[in-house]
Amino acid sequence: MGERPTLVVVGAGIAGLTTALAASRGAFDVVICERTAELSEIGAGIQLSPNAGRVLADLGLEPAIAAVAIEPRAIEVMSGESGASLLAIPTARFRERYGFPYRVIHRADLQRVLAAAAAKATGVRLLLGTTIDDVLPRGGDLFVKLKGQRAEVVHAAAIVGADGVWSETRTRIPGAAEPRPSGRTAWRTVVPVDNV
Repeated sequence: MGERPTLVVVGAGIAGLTTALAASRGAFDVVICERTAELSEIGAGIQLSPNAGRVLADLGLEPAIAAVAIEPRAIEVMSGESGASLLAIPTARFRERYGFPYRVIHRADLQRVLAAAAAKATGVRLLLGTTIDDVLPRGGDLFVKLKGQRAEVVHAAAIVGADGVWSETRTRIPGAAEPRPSGRTAWRTVVPVDNV
């Protein structure tokens, strides 16, 4: 890529793509390794707090996010048994108070916006169907051997693991804690408002 040091980001989800965009605007060229051969529409709704909106706007994504996100009138907590409203927090003042609105967005839409921005960003390469085969420290330098659709060796300044709760990147860190299931499950769904 260029003269800047290279950051290897493992995972092209929300965290990985956002990290890549932020790093590319700073001091790094970025190689994103994503194990899947294509980015798929998996996920559910995501809440974008005003703080998240500010980060996305700083990355130049405000118009794209505004086009696919929704600003609800209120955050409502309802009883699952009766359907009665337990609590309603109006969101109209969020923009005034924090400078950005409270929004909701589908994960796939957010990932699509981030991936499109990464595809246009200078110094960012998204390698689908690619994982890390080995990490080779040599004389103070770090070389990352990639495998999959792209088999190459990248001279890296650092590696960022953004490959989820069952991260393979984490397993490469001596003494890293293993994730432990809590035993709880949360089910989310999107229902047309006319069916509520």
